[in-house]
Amino acid sequence: MRKPLGTLMNYVRFAMIIPWIPVQLGCGHTYCSACLRHFVTSAHEINVFPLRCVGDDSRCNTPISIPTVQQFLTPAAFDRLLEAAFAFHISQRPMEFRFCKTPDCGQIYRSTPAGEVAVTLRCPSCSSEVCSACDDGHEGLTCGRIPDPQVGATRGHLDY
Repeated sequence: MRKPLGTLMNYVRFAMIIPWIPVQLGCGHTYCSACLRHFVTSAHEINVFPLRCVGDDSRCNTPISIPTVQQFLTPAAFDRLLEAAFAFHISQRPMEFRFCKTPDCGQIYRSTPAGEVAVTLRCPSCSSEVCSACDDGHEGLTCGRIPDPQVGATRGHLDY
């Protein structure tokens, strides 16, 4: 006697269930390997880094080690995750890092904090120049020596 198609499909679904393989994190919390794989493969969509343990009702908060994350991802997926983590890091520090002002240029540079000596930087991708303090192009002048077109004198900025 043939089994009804519905019963056969239920059997196939049951047979395809992934066995629970425990993975213990450095903090001591244990996860199902399939659940942890899903967590790390979808992490770039969540855009919160570093990836952290959510054990103890999200109170653990211990970062998940890079080797643990890497074992669940293909090299291409791991690279995408690193790129997302890097972009997140940069986005959280807008006063420390800035993007090249040239359209379609993806280079990033570190800005000079107030009170420190500014430098003129040349973008390695597009060769444009920018002042590391004010994010503007001066063509060799310091911030305080740039003529102010509205006043006809130099700007009142500190002379770097």
